[in-house]
This record gives sequence, structure tokens and C-alpha cells, in this order.
Amino acid sequence: MKENSLWEQEIWQKYRNGTASKKELEQLQAYLQQQDKTELEALFSEEGAVPVPADLASRIRAQLQRAAAPEVVVMSRSQRIVRRMAAAAVLLAAIAGAYYLLRWKNVREQTQLAYQGYDSIVNTTGAPRLVQLPDATKVWLNKRTTLYISTAYARQRQVKLTGEAYFDVVKNAGNPLLIQTGTIRTTVLGTAFNVDNSSRNAVRISLVQGRVQVSKQDATATPVLLLPGETATGAQQADSISTGPTANTDVTGWVRGHLVFNQLPLAEALEKAADYYGITIQADPALLQGKKVTTIYYKNQQWPQVLQHLLFMYQLTYTRKDNLIVISKP
Repeated sequence: MKENSLWEQEIWQKYRNGTASKKELEQLQAYLQQQDKTELEALFSEEGAVPVPADLASRIRAQLQRAAAPEVVVMSRSQRIVRRMAAAAVLLAAIAGAYYLLRWKNVREQTQLAYQGYDSIVNTTGAPRLVQLPDATKVWLNKRTTLYISTAYARQRQVKLTGEAYFDVVKNAGNPLLIQTGTIRTTVLGTAFNVDNSSRNAVRISLVQGRVQVSKQDATATPVLLLPGETATGAQQADSISTGPTANTDVTGWVRGHLVFNQLPLAEALEKAADYYGITIQADPALLQGKKVTTIYYKNQQWPQVLQHLLFMYQLTYTRKDNLIVISKP
């Protein structure tokens, strides 16, 4: 696959989308017949996927060989090619489907193990979603955010979060709300604050009103007490938690549909912008390294205006190639 990256990006994607031509299906058949298990695993795998089952590579090749065998029924050469390629495509789709089903089963079992004793709420919409917890605490979930709520919430107010959420917590001094975001734990009595766990590297807790305590799950860092207008930042793999003034004064603007960046690495800001506007952005990581963004773009602003402003700060620009936005130096 090292020398077939172009094939992987183009022909394989066409096959998966159902747009591959007869010639491309022939190339697909010939290619897969030549690959060993390692190459096939690289083709079918995604980040975090389980390994290809031991017999999958041989099954794929065997199915393709049977699909490519000469037809007994008399027909024209073009008819035979179409029939063989259709059979190969169907068999490949079936095997690939079985593989992804196995992958999903593995991931689902791992997730269930990690979150036993919790019910989950997932925001699959394209807009913020308001959720009310059993104690009337309100939680606004940003899109692609999951909130896990303890099944024993009445006895111990405990939730886990992946993504970004704004909490307006009902006060209960005898039963504080515990929010787990990776290795970072936030203890809340009654307050309003934003938790951003969407970054790959760090969790940011920004306090709007009240007081919260932020600590590491394994107690390796000294707990910090946040006051309104302050943000705590904790890297998942680090032993310390830093605090400072909240850089963005409207850190919860996303609840109203705005695009908000609060000391976010430029690479992640571009990912958020791409997701927000439904566009594809490509950039050399070296151009983005060490750059951070703190700003807000209102929901009526269009992506060209946002990108131009976002990149101008770091003397970068972009060009559009069909549906791809490419970041570069001027």
C-alpha cells in the first residue's frame, strides 16, 4: 500500500461510493489478489479499528478467485466482465461489511465496559441541544457531544462528557455534581460553566458564575478552585492544571449558534470551522504548529470571511480547488 496511496485515495473510495468503472473494478480485483494480510488490514482498517481477522485475507482472495473464474453460461465478453465484476463487488461489500460489523462490536463492547452504570445522551443534530437532568440541572450539548449520566444520579450526581457542554447546575451542597472528562474531574456545588473536552490534547473548564473545583482523577495534581471569568486547562497526560483569565469573554456563544475558539490550537480551530460550515480543509501541519486562536464568529458570517480573518492573523491564505480548501503561505 505504500506505493498505492493514490489508488487507495481514488479508486478505493470510488468503489466504496459505488462509482467505480468496470476498468477500476478490474484493477481492484487484481490488486486485492496480490496483497497479503498486512496490506489488506491497512486497507480495511481505520484509526482505532480492530485487526483484520486471521482468515479474512484468504477469504477475500478466495472469493475474488471464484468470482473471476470463467463463466459456464455462454455470453459475450462484455457481459462476462460485467457479471464477474458485479459478483466481486457484492462479495467484497459483504466481507467488508462483516469486518466493520466485527470492528463496531469490539468498539461497542469496550465503550460499554468503560461506561457501565451510565445512560447516554448523544447530540447527533447540527445545533446545540438542551438536556435537563433529574435534579433540573440544565446542560447544553454541542453537536457530536455525548453526556453519560450515572444510573445512581439521585444518590450521587455524576456524569461523564466527551465533546463540549455548558452546565447550569442546581445547587445542592450535600450532593455536588461530579463531571468526568478523561482524566480531569470537576466538582460543582451550584454554578454555570463551560466544559470543552473536544480538543485532542486538553480539557478547558471556563467558569461563568459560582465556584468549581478542578482536579486530576488520580490526584497527581493539586486541585484548583476557579472563580468567575477564569479558565482551567488540563492536559489528559499531564500532572498539572493551569488557570488563567478566560481569553474569550463569550465562551458559551456556541449555545446561540456561534463559532467559538477559546485558546484553541489553529489546527483544531480549522477542524471546527470545517465541521461548522461543512467544508473540507487541508493544511500542512508545520504551517499550523504553535499557533492558537481566541475569537468568536457569529452565525451569520460565511466561511470565506471567517477563513480569511482566521488565517490573516498568522500571515496565511487559502485557495479553493473544487470542494477542497488548501491552506498555504501567500
